[in-house]
Amino acid sequence: MLTSFYQTPLGILTQRLLAARLAELWPHLAGEEILALGDIRPLWEVLTAQGGRLFGFTESKEIKRLARADPASVFSPPSLPLPVADASMDRVVALHFLENLSNPADALDEIGRVLKGEGRLLLIIPNRHGIWARSKATPFGSGQAYSFYQISTLLKDQGFQIDRARGALYVPPVRSRLVLSLTDGLEKGGRCLFPSLGGVLLIEARKRIYAPRPESTTARASIFSVPLPSSAIAQT
Repeated sequence: MLTSFYQTPLGILTQRLLAARLAELWPHLAGEEILALGDIRPLWEVLTAQGGRLFGFTESKEIKRLARADPASVFSPPSLPLPVADASMDRVVALHFLENLSNPADALDEIGRVLKGEGRLLLIIPNRHGIWARSKATPFGSGQAYSFYQISTLLKDQGFQIDRARGALYVPPVRSRLVLSLTDGLEKGGRCLFPSLGGVLLIEARKRIYAPRPESTTARASIFSVPLPSSAIAQT
């Protein structure tokens, strides 16, 4: 569904709006190593254009095409724990990821492990109070949607501190050309008048250096792939 959705006018619009919000939150990424989790195709261009070194895991043929410069390093998704060394990533970005996991706490624990001290996490998740989470016509209508309270509690319990929270996708998830033509106005109006009702939440959180680490339980996750630096690959 992800591939077909992002090829539609509504999907292309969604990609533009999410990329714009990401660029506002993370305008400077030069020299930073970023682990991408989930399906990051809508954000690929903005992340790489700003100078970040993007790493991850996937079975997506499109990501393999984007990573063609080093095709031998593209491999199937592993299960948790991630095969990435402790404190090796400056940032982690996750899209179409957390809401599809049976045990999101374990995934957040692993993210905290691979982030460097004060490393930053950006979660893009369906907003429980938005209409996108109720629409089966988009990928944000599947999985577990979160309220701000729910995600903030989960992050705090896993040793993260929220720095910034933003909303996006205030335009209704419909395929009407008239509605889509009004997108910019609806987005600006929604952000000003109804900030808690966006279709997705963008949550930027920082790893708390001295936060206690909860014990992890067994979980599995589908995540995606581009080359990892040799220094970041966990030694067995």
